[in-house]
Amino acid sequence: MTDVKILAIDFGQKNIGLAVSNQNETIAFPHSVLTNDRQLLRNLEKIVSTEGVEKIVLGESLYKKNTKNNEQLIQFKQELTQRLNLPIDCEDELLTSEAIRAIKPQTKKHRHDLAAMLILEAYLKRKHN
Repeated sequence: MTDVKILAIDFGQKNIGLAVSNQNETIAFPHSVLTNDRQLLRNLEKIVSTEGVEKIVLGESLYKKNTKNNEQLIQFKQELTQRLNLPIDCEDELLTSEAIRAIKPQTKKHRHDLAAMLILEAYLKRKHN
């Protein structure tokens, strides 16, 4: 099994937080925050191409299955699968909100890429244990 670069996505109704792993899948870095608009998939395609991403990890709230945000997440995942043609894994984002409050980022918008980084760190830790 070869190591690949992974893009983690913290999906939100307004903002989408992104984080990337290093090629060895050992470290997660906050990347950027995108606006959830009509350009989102095009912007994600550019980032995937520029960063050399080969897999996506999508933050998913496992305890909020029947919410509007979860319905949008399911639709987003389907669109992402069709558009990018990359494997997509999901990772529970349950504790990211609490962790972000403890970190206290400088700006409200910066919370989203930090959340994506925490999602990716949890995924990498689980994968390598």
